[in-house]
Amino acid sequence: MITRSGNNIEIGTSDRRYIMGRGILLWFLGVPIPLIILIMLFWR
Repeated sequence: MITRSGNNIEIGTSDRRYIMGRGILLWFLGVPIPLIILIMLFWR
């Protein structure tokens, strides 16, 4: 829930957690998985 008070935009804790979770998920998809694929390709 985003509430505006003047020029300040406040984000609720649940939204902040959701955004952080998405960031972690995107990082997990973007960083370790290509490394695992490269390791598997070179392992053979």
